Amino acid sequence: MAFIALLLCSALAFGYIKVPLERKTPLSNLDLKAFKAAASSIDLVTSNSTSQILNVDNMQYFGSISIGTPEEKFSVIFDTGSAWLWVPSIQCESSCHESSNYFDSSESSTYASYNETIQLSYGQGVALGDIGYDKVSIGDTYTLSVLNQSFVTINQDQDFEALMADGILGLGFKELSNNQSTLLDNLKHQGQIEEKIFSVYLTDNWFQAGPTEGSVVIFGGYDLKTYAKVDEIDYINVLEQTGYWAVLLDGIKINDDHLASTTFVGIVDTGSSLINVPYNDANVIFTEISNSGACQIASGFLFCDCGYQNKLEDYPKISFLLGLSKRFTLGPEDYFLKQGSDCLLLFAASPFDSVWILGDVFLRKYYTIFDAENYRIGFAISIDSEDSAHFWSFNLFLALIYLYL
Repeated sequence: MAFIALLLCSALAFGYIKVPLERKTPLSNLDLKAFKAAASSIDLVTSNSTSQILNVDNMQYFGSISIGTPEEKFSVIFDTGSAWLWVPSIQCESSCHESSNYFDSSESSTYASYNETIQLSYGQGVALGDIGYDKVSIGDTYTLSVLNQSFVTINQDQDFEALMADGILGLGFKELSNNQSTLLDNLKHQGQIEEKIFSVYLTDNWFQAGPTEGSVVIFGGYDLKTYAKVDEIDYINVLEQTGYWAVLLDGIKINDDHLASTTFVGIVDTGSSLINVPYNDANVIFTEISNSGACQIASGFLFCDCGYQNKLEDYPKISFLLGLSKRFTLGPEDYFLKQGSDCLLLFAASPFDSVWILGDVFLRKYYTIFDAENYRIGFAISIDSEDSAHFWSFNLFLALIYLYL
């Protein structure tokens, strides 16, 4: 498991609000309509407190919010691949995944019903509930609040057994939430932040025991001095009106050899632990990497020798050409998990043609700025980007394999 804190940058002052986030084993991806793995969350930074975030196993990140008056507290996945906020209702106790907290709308004096039921479909689950409005607060002391925030109280869900949080807080665009204003929208509209911008820094701790601090999300801005190795940002325009943080993926290169012959869509998703690749492209990548060493496929994943006859540095670099062919590169130390002399490729095949999901494997390499004001995403090399392979436990990998089967 892991804990991560969210940073919400406020327009009123400098400082941070503490939002503890916990990361555990991952869910598999959501479908393209909610296309994301409910497996990650982030930490919020605001304007007048300190935010702490812990990361365990680079799996699932989640943090704390409160809803209603008086406040009811929930743990949620912070997810750039969806836009609805949902938590389980008291009707969900016997028909939902195991949760620690359940929302009781009758106990909140600020709750209002929208009188509409909605079904939220994911690749690894379905949730059914009622749309309503209420006060939503973020942070350890829940001092950053928005009023009349739309959200869903879930009465029934299915196939969310691996979800360790109570619910999900989407950070995508409102096209994914029936044009209901998202939390990010309301943070600006209600004067909590000056611009609809947030940034994400993810630490890398595969090789460390227990939770580690450091991962953050800053709402309202970014901090290159603290979280990036460089002082310049490479911005890529977002494909508007898709609802996703989606960019043009102009091609893939293995070292300097061009892999892709068509243009793809790349969805930048904090909620996916891996990089998800269309089946045909996954086969090509597996083949190209296998040409550099002794590798074999098992349970849909590629395992390679990186200590017997081959070394980690024998394997190629993989570059993603985003936007106007700006190049963002991962080395084998970024895309492999290493145990002893064996390595696991952190790419998974998906059934969606021409859509790549750039999950945490990618985001740990790049400090990422999500700029909803200008429909663009910015990348800068993360301070945590080091030439060291990830180490992992075999039991953790078995859990990951099980969830993707």
